[in-house]
Amino acid sequence: MRRTLASCAESHPYYRRDWAHRGIDAGAIADLGGLQALPLTPKSALMSEPEAFRLQCAELPLEQRAIAEVIYTTGSTAAPTPVTILPTTCRVICSRRAAWRRSPALVKPT
Repeated sequence: MRRTLASCAESHPYYRRDWAHRGIDAGAIADLGGLQALPLTPKSALMSEPEAFRLQCAELPLEQRAIAEVIYTTGSTAAPTPVTILPTTCRVICSRRAAWRRSPALVKPT
């Protein structure tokens, strides 16, 4: 959790700017309870500047910071909103799907 927060504070344009404006020190958040100090991200922010929600970390290898996919919300309550998916996100999603498929609750009795 601390690495993720530090990464957002350093390399994520929207959160770096927003948290600095609000005086939020990501390093001071020590546990899950501390996450309550973080404001919710309004959808309007995602819609108005989607590029500000891309991690910009030149230290990461290209394969970890390249865009794997851009998906869009359905747009049922507003215009569709783009969401950038990085390769690391894809790996996490795939591994969780695989674990879910192997779940004993999904195994049919013989």
